[in-house]
Amino acid sequence: MRTRRRLRSRVIVIDRASVLGELGEAVRTRRRTLNLSQCEAATLAGMSVNHWGEIERGIKEPRILSMTRIVLALDWPAEMAGELLATAIGDPVASPNTKRQATRTSARPA
Repeated sequence: MRTRRRLRSRVIVIDRASVLGELGEAVRTRRRTLNLSQCEAATLAGMSVNHWGEIERGIKEPRILSMTRIVLALDWPAEMAGELLATAIGDPVASPNTKRQATRTSARPA
Protein backbone atom coordinates (compact mmCIF):
# COMPACT_ATOMS: atom_id res chain seq x y z
CA MET A 1 0.00 0.00 0.00
CA ARG A 2 1.38 3.35 -1.01
CA THR A 3 0.86 6.35 1.14
CA ARG A 4 1.02 9.96 0.14
CA ARG A 5 2.77 12.54 2.24
CA ARG A 6 2.09 16.20 2.02
CA LEU A 7 5.22 18.32 1.97
CA ARG A 8 5.40 22.02 2.52
CA SER A 9 7.76 23.91 0.31
CA ARG A 10 8.37 27.55 -0.27
CA VAL A 11 8.43 29.22 -3.63
CA ILE A 12 10.82 32.13 -3.53
CA VAL A 13 10.36 34.97 -5.98
CA ILE A 14 13.26 37.36 -6.34
CA ASP A 15 12.89 40.70 -8.07
CA ARG A 16 16.24 40.65 -9.89
CA ALA A 17 16.01 44.25 -11.12
CA SER A 18 15.57 45.48 -7.57
CA VAL A 19 18.40 43.29 -6.27
CA LEU A 20 20.74 44.48 -9.04
CA GLY A 21 19.85 48.09 -8.26
CA GLU A 22 20.61 47.62 -4.57
CA LEU A 23 23.81 45.80 -5.39
CA GLY A 24 24.95 48.56 -7.73
CA GLU A 25 24.12 51.22 -5.18
CA ALA A 26 26.12 49.39 -2.51
CA VAL A 27 29.14 49.16 -4.84
CA ARG A 28 28.86 52.86 -5.76
CA THR A 29 28.53 53.93 -2.11
CA ARG A 30 31.57 51.90 -1.06
CA ARG A 31 33.65 53.22 -3.99
CA ARG A 32 32.75 56.82 -3.13
CA THR A 33 33.54 56.20 0.55
CA LEU A 34 37.05 55.26 -0.54
CA ASN A 35 37.26 58.34 -2.80
CA LEU A 36 37.91 56.25 -5.89
CA SER A 37 36.82 57.06 -9.42
CA GLN A 38 35.11 54.36 -11.46
CA CYS A 39 38.28 54.12 -13.54
CA GLU A 40 40.49 53.58 -10.49
CA ALA A 41 38.13 51.03 -8.96
CA ALA A 42 37.74 49.13 -12.24
CA THR A 43 41.51 49.02 -12.66
CA LEU A 44 41.94 47.65 -9.14
CA ALA A 45 39.32 44.99 -9.89
CA GLY A 46 40.81 44.10 -13.26
CA MET A 47 37.71 44.90 -15.29
CA SER A 48 36.67 47.51 -17.83
CA VAL A 49 35.25 50.85 -16.74
CA ASN A 50 32.17 50.19 -18.87
CA HIS A 51 31.47 46.92 -17.09
CA TRP A 52 32.00 48.54 -13.69
CA GLY A 53 29.59 51.35 -14.56
CA GLU A 54 26.94 48.90 -15.77
CA ILE A 55 27.18 47.01 -12.48
CA GLU A 56 26.84 50.24 -10.48
CA ARG A 57 23.78 51.26 -12.52
CA GLY A 58 22.18 47.84 -12.06
CA ILE A 59 22.22 47.10 -15.78
CA LYS A 60 24.53 44.07 -15.71
CA GLU A 61 24.29 41.10 -13.42
CA PRO A 62 27.84 40.44 -12.22
CA ARG A 63 29.17 36.93 -12.12
CA ILE A 64 30.58 35.60 -8.89
CA LEU A 65 34.16 36.16 -10.12
CA SER A 66 33.41 39.82 -10.90
CA MET A 67 31.80 40.30 -7.49
CA THR A 68 34.79 38.69 -5.79
CA ARG A 69 37.10 41.09 -7.63
CA ILE A 70 34.91 44.05 -6.64
CA VAL A 71 34.90 42.97 -2.98
CA LEU A 72 38.69 42.65 -2.99
CA ALA A 73 39.27 45.91 -4.89
CA LEU A 74 37.07 47.88 -2.49
CA ASP A 75 38.51 46.14 0.59
CA TRP A 76 35.04 45.30 1.85
CA PRO A 77 34.74 44.15 5.49
CA ALA A 78 34.19 40.38 5.67
CA GLU A 79 30.64 40.53 7.08
CA MET A 80 29.45 42.96 4.44
CA ALA A 81 31.28 41.10 1.69
CA GLY A 82 29.48 37.87 2.54
CA GLU A 83 26.09 39.56 2.34
CA LEU A 84 27.03 41.26 -0.91
CA LEU A 85 28.23 38.05 -2.53
CA ALA A 86 25.11 36.22 -1.36
CA THR A 87 22.95 38.93 -2.91
CA ALA A 88 24.90 38.70 -6.16
CA ILE A 89 24.31 34.97 -6.50
CA GLY A 90 20.65 35.27 -5.61
CA ASP A 91 20.57 34.01 -2.05
CA PRO A 92 17.02 34.93 -0.94
CA VAL A 93 18.04 35.33 2.70
CA ALA A 94 20.35 38.19 1.79
CA SER A 95 17.80 40.02 -0.31
CA PRO A 96 15.39 42.29 1.57
CA ASN A 97 12.96 42.35 -1.39
CA THR A 98 12.32 38.63 -1.37
CA LYS A 99 8.69 37.60 -1.43
CA ARG A 100 7.89 34.22 0.04
CA GLN A 101 4.83 32.26 -0.92
CA ALA A 102 3.95 29.00 0.79
CA THR A 103 2.68 26.21 -1.45
CA ARG A 104 1.71 22.63 -0.87
CA THR A 105 3.00 19.81 -2.96
CA SER A 106 2.37 16.12 -2.72
CA ALA A 107 5.15 13.59 -3.03
CA ARG A 108 5.28 9.84 -3.16
CA PRO A 109 7.79 7.99 -1.04
CA ALA A 110 10.48 6.14 -2.96
